[in-house]
Amino acid sequence: MLIPVYRNATRKLEQILDQILARMTLPQKVAQMIQPEIGYLSVAQMRKYGFGSYLNGGNTAPYGKKRASASVWLKYADEMYEASVDASQDGSRIPTIWGTDAMHGHSNVFGATLFPHNIGLGAAHDPELIHRIGVATAKEVAATRHRMEFCADCGRGTGMTVGAALMRVTPKIRPSSKLMPARWWRACRAL
Repeated sequence: MLIPVYRNATRKLEQILDQILARMTLPQKVAQMIQPEIGYLSVAQMRKYGFGSYLNGGNTAPYGKKRASASVWLKYADEMYEASVDASQDGSRIPTIWGTDAMHGHSNVFGATLFPHNIGLGAAHDPELIHRIGVATAKEVAATRHRMEFCADCGRGTGMTVGAALMRVTPKIRPSSKLMPARWWRACRAL
């Protein structure tokens, strides 16, 4: 019996990855690095190209339905996943990852809780509140089978657009030690 390369427990991860990459065509490798937005992506395109990931940014929803319920989001997630592992057109069975913009909660999902912008939450100096918001957002994101979310980072705030600056810690503003331990701050400054 032929064991699929990714299920062979006797092989090291690096060997498995090398074998998978050796089997992939250049178009398959390129598709793994592209992240189309759901406003411009169909299930048929996912089946044809096998994109490594896809996202819904602000103001997009499955099938263009802005008021889509959680069940519609789940249906879309299932269809995209099944299309990504369907090798009938692109020859690849690598599952896709769905990313979402959850900066203010899972705000694209109709009925989800919305939260203030990160810069406002940081100004509140309330670590417990920020933790509870993070937990609530994580639960709502997980409920729609998203595997990746875009959120604030601690990159250096130089030469950025205003939108990016609101989501980052700048070198001139030191966050409260209650919100970001000193070791995290030192790591961010090194970026």
